[in-house]
Amino acid sequence: MRRICILMLALLLCSCGSRTAVVQDGNQADDNSPLAALQPGPEIAAPQEMQFPDGLDAVERSLSDDSIKLLGRDWIDKSETAEEIGTTLELNGPDNTWGIYALGGFGGVEAGSVYASFWTDEDSPCRLYIAVADFNTGHWVFADAGKDDFSYVFPANGLYHSETGNCYIAVLRVGEGDAKLYSLTIGRIGDTNLEAPADLSASADPGIVHLGWQAVGNAVGYNVYRAYDRKFTDQVKLNAEPITEAGYEDDWLVSGEMYFYRVTSVAAIESIYSNAVNVYVPAADLPAPQNLRVLSVGDFDFEIAWDWEGPSPNGWEVYMANAPDFNLEPPTIKKNIPQGGTRKYKFSGLDPGRLYFVRLAAKDSNGALGRMTDALPCLTGDQWEWYDIEEIGDGKEPIAAVIADDKICAAYMLDNVVHVARNNGVGEPWVVEGTDLDKSITYWNSYVGKEISAGGFEQHLDVDYKDGTYLITSVTALSHDFYAAIGAPEAGWDVELIDEGTGGGFQAPTAGLYCSVAISDNGYNASGVDFYGGGLKWYTRPYGKDKPWQKHDFFTIPESWPAEMDFEVRSGSLFASSFDFIDRELYLWSEDLDEFTQVTDNPEGWTYGLLFTDLEWLGDHWGLIAYDGYNRDLMLLEDKGNPTWDQYLVTDTDDYKTGKGCRMEPFRDGLVCVYMGGGIRDWYCSVLRGNGEWETQLMKIGEIDAYERADLKILDDKPVFIVADRITKKVYAIRGNIPPE
Repeated sequence: MRRICILMLALLLCSCGSRTAVVQDGNQADDNSPLAALQPGPEIAAPQEMQFPDGLDAVERSLSDDSIKLLGRDWIDKSETAEEIGTTLELNGPDNTWGIYALGGFGGVEAGSVYASFWTDEDSPCRLYIAVADFNTGHWVFADAGKDDFSYVFPANGLYHSETGNCYIAVLRVGEGDAKLYSLTIGRIGDTNLEAPADLSASADPGIVHLGWQAVGNAVGYNVYRAYDRKFTDQVKLNAEPITEAGYEDDWLVSGEMYFYRVTSVAAIESIYSNAVNVYVPAADLPAPQNLRVLSVGDFDFEIAWDWEGPSPNGWEVYMANAPDFNLEPPTIKKNIPQGGTRKYKFSGLDPGRLYFVRLAAKDSNGALGRMTDALPCLTGDQWEWYDIEEIGDGKEPIAAVIADDKICAAYMLDNVVHVARNNGVGEPWVVEGTDLDKSITYWNSYVGKEISAGGFEQHLDVDYKDGTYLITSVTALSHDFYAAIGAPEAGWDVELIDEGTGGGFQAPTAGLYCSVAISDNGYNASGVDFYGGGLKWYTRPYGKDKPWQKHDFFTIPESWPAEMDFEVRSGSLFASSFDFIDRELYLWSEDLDEFTQVTDNPEGWTYGLLFTDLEWLGDHWGLIAYDGYNRDLMLLEDKGNPTWDQYLVTDTDDYKTGKGCRMEPFRDGLVCVYMGGGIRDWYCSVLRGNGEWETQLMKIGEIDAYERADLKILDDKPVFIVADRITKKVYAIRGNIPPE
């Protein structure tokens, strides 16, 4: 792959044109090319060896959507001078620096455009060029992307995918200077509305697995994928042609093994994956043991027990691992238990405060295993339990939630469409619905001279509720227009433009608190950054049909500086907290007084701010949780009637940004808050007890690779943590079982 991609870049270097996208004839650079006078580096092959890539294997297929985003880190090849930093590809240095990206799934739908989100040093001569591979001509089609974000609509009559359905995009930085590529959003032309199969289930008999799922109305068939581990490493597609029925029997199996499955819908494109299932294929026709349960738990051990109906088997095998969907290979631990005596087993010598999962199967007279139980969670030590994990559905951050009539309503993103999910308690289903904050919204693109899709919504999201009505706000992906949806699930939504964007006017949020919203007695409220207006704005809309949104100044902020405005409603009146990064102080704003009150008195030289703030009414006074960037710890600030708010240390650590994404809720006679630690997947929970003492524990949330913009709410005396997984791209609700003092 790398050799062919180097040849792709060699062709890229030799076919670059002017700002208007054109196809160059031959393999020589045009005289007007920015590379005409530049000598290719030694890693570039000689011109006579340059061949256009038309025989590569298909890459990961695209999602069922009309635009797909690739992050800067998603390159398939890059120059040695390009460096992956987080999700970004940095194109720095004096030499020409490049990255190549590929997206599969084309043929039934076509690649029509690409939107590049990037930054270049304005004080340097460097600029970016964007190219798409045209397989009609075997050459690149180039466009001068300039110094900042750029939309490139591909010329007509080109063929922008290979025989295997791959579209290739190249990004090249020319001229000395620094540049950062954040993302490429590839627009697709054709029917892209295709859902994944729902409710995939599996059962097994010796040598065979039976799969079933809900049919998808507009699908012409389905693809079935099998793997040997939960991350679907080296997965295999089992069908050469799409399956026409909503079910499949896989009988090319070895009994006594664990298998993992997921399926997709197929039409003009292939959908995203369904939920994944794992199933053990028994070697003996024995039922699974019944009523597997935890008998006792210690700091370093736990004991399990089970029931059995029918003739006694020849023994048992019990497996223990650190995830619920494990295979049977090491590091999974296996124990053989002979038949006889009580049906129980004790694991000892374990780590305290660790979440384990156990499965069990019976053995026949030949030692072959029968059917296996589901995974049982077992938590050692005096730990708060967070393993009550419920899958809400496919989606990703940001997540914002609200309590509405004794239900949780969580808003999140799925394929750049804002979705809401509602739940009214343990054991009840999550009801998911897409809102009208979707890809039907367009904007005027001056480059192409017409209305085009705004790309749906991303990055910014908040929700509030009052008297049967929800207010949700978000920002479009391409034009950065600020929109609101007012209504309710099932009843419908009125979508309204709050403010026009600037193509860069709403900056990346510090803690997801841009476009904070609230419904007060005076109507609907939202906040957001007006980039070219140079400040943080307050938007208001009266109750009633077809009322306009009005924009009011809050305060001025320097360009690209962070700004958080966290709205809360108390007795029908609107309040807000905001940290001013100019004078480095925290302020409380009151709608009734229409003024800011300074509530901190930070020392001179205090160079960092309070980040990831969350304002809450604590029964009889205001409180705010925040990450203290100066001292690098998590702080609670409370209004106790003093000239400035009292400050209390929640947790102190040497890890940078412990406190990232913090969320707080009143809980019993104290508080509960969740926040990220130094590790990318580590979330912590701190509880303020009635005696004024904080208790802190690492949250045991299994193998969830958590995004940072999550939310926390209290329902039925249980904290409910709602978070998205970076790997599975699913949203989960995790209920905490925290005992009283």
